[in-house]
Amino acid sequence: MKRILQVMVLGLLALQLPVAGAGECRQSPGCVEQGILVSGEVAEVLVKQGSAVRKGQLLLKLDETLFKARVSAAEARLQADEAQLRQAERELERARELYDRTLLSDYELQEAEVAQLEAKAERTEAWSRLVVARQDLRRARLQAPFAGRVGRVFAYPGQAVQNSQRVQQLLELLKEEGNTERGKP
Repeated sequence: MKRILQVMVLGLLALQLPVAGAGECRQSPGCVEQGILVSGEVAEVLVKQGSAVRKGQLLLKLDETLFKARVSAAEARLQADEAQLRQAERELERARELYDRTLLSDYELQEAEVAQLEAKAERTEAWSRLVVARQDLRRARLQAPFAGRVGRVFAYPGQAVQNSQRVQQLLELLKEEGNTERGKP
């Protein structure tokens, strides 16, 4: 209960902090709402309201424990699927040799071919899951897309970020004067 009250107070304080142009981010061309593309729990907020930031600077990160576990699981699955593919390829080669010596039927050769194709598909799916897991791990960190100044910060450590329907705004980033192009300091 005490933790819930602390979180509520922090949330209310974050909303009440005065900022030049606060609440006007949607109307201000120099203000960009920042969020993170994956769901998780905020581990660390590395900037404060009014902080100057460089392009690429880490602003916020989620707890990476689950993301790292998913990468490890995907790597292990890929290794296992690659071993199964190598085994299926050996079995297919053996089946072809037996078929050429008329010791194996057409049906048995086709079974070996299908098993090899299924093993290839499994390996491809495992590779895809690993790519997604690694991308999600990278997305668990929010970096400044350009040099500027932090407007308002809505995030706090321990906050649940749920992005299943839309990206949750975590902070506002204001472009510095003379920084008219996105990504240019």
